[in-house]
Amino acid sequence: AALAARIDGSATGVLSPREHQVVELLAAGLTGDEVAQRLGISPATVRVHIRNATGKLGASTRTQAVAIAVARGEVSAP
Repeated sequence: AALAARIDGSATGVLSPREHQVVELLAAGLTGDEVAQRLGISPATVRVHIRNATGKLGASTRTQAVAIAVARGEVSAP
């Protein structure tokens, strides 16, 4: 039920534009380091964006955050 609530959009918060970019690149299969290189930011900054997006989506892991974002239509699946 909790996962269903997260997927249907009842989780609080909306991804920032940068969080959206990071989650979308993760959904495309890039690693955190590859995302950092692609966006020209540090890996530590990528981790902050992942942590924030994970919290906003009500996820426990980055993989779950990507799955929720894809299911909610916030990012496109590869």
